[in-house]
Amino acid sequence: MYHLAQSRHVQARLLLRYRPDTQAHSRFGMTDSECDQAVTFCREHTDRLILEGFSFHLSGYCPQARAHTASHLIDRCRHSGLPTCRQVNLGGGFAVSYVSPEHWRTFTRQDSPEHYHGQKTFGGFYPYGALRSGAQALEDVLASAVDGHTSLAKKAQAHHIALIIEPGRALLDQAGLSLFRVQGVKDRRSTDGYAHVTVQGSSFSLSEQWFNSEFLPEPLLLTASARDASPFVACIGGATCLDSDMLTWRKVTFNQPIQPGDLLIYLNTAGYQMDSNESPFHGVPLPQKVAVRLHAQHLHWKLDHLA
Repeated sequence: MYHLAQSRHVQARLLLRYRPDTQAHSRFGMTDSECDQAVTFCREHTDRLILEGFSFHLSGYCPQARAHTASHLIDRCRHSGLPTCRQVNLGGGFAVSYVSPEHWRTFTRQDSPEHYHGQKTFGGFYPYGALRSGAQALEDVLASAVDGHTSLAKKAQAHHIALIIEPGRALLDQAGLSLFRVQGVKDRRSTDGYAHVTVQGSSFSLSEQWFNSEFLPEPLLLTASARDASPFVACIGGATCLDSDMLTWRKVTFNQPIQPGDLLIYLNTAGYQMDSNESPFHGVPLPQKVAVRLHAQHLHWKLDHLA
């Protein structure tokens, strides 16, 4: 950063990313000693570097853990020796409540591998029925006691430190839907006890599957034709050739049979809908594709551009 600012004859404004001890296996952020060295470097090069504060990210949604780390970084701002060091980024995000806490507790108590295709197990689930979500979760972080008695909010105010938040998917709570057309149904209810439904789409469109998890809210069925109501248990697979390409591993009970041409609608999905490798969501150029052909005993290649 320093050399870039120097080459362009500008001052770079930056936040140093801190790695809490509880995230020891993360490849992001700096340890305490590394932060000390970075702050010293910023003090020595104020002609090019403006240290405005610190940022961090915590896995999980514990307000006390987030407040404790923010409090530590407020102290780092105070002792940095730099008057510009006045911001702490709390990171993201704040939970979205998809179902009631009671419904969520009931689900987690009875959940079992036998309820999923192939008895699939997961590393954990998003807290779909969080007790406190969105703005309420932020209130809990700000009200958490630090230094034994005062709240994080009062400590930040007392030392004139600005707190930055990254709400994440909470900004889009109750927004968006993902719609998939059914292209095939294998009715194996007589042998397996449930049907295998394939849709035009893939699990890349429901990002929970990227984290060895499951998007648990059940899709709605919109039928292409009228039919008699009767329970129909099914899991939902994607259109790729991967066994792991499952939009819904869980065996969901629909109120009528699913047929090709029907639509399955996943609600409240605006927060993290992005195609994995074919979308510029990550802010870097997409990988180029190369087409190689054999012609007259020679290999020829060219960049393959989609129309």
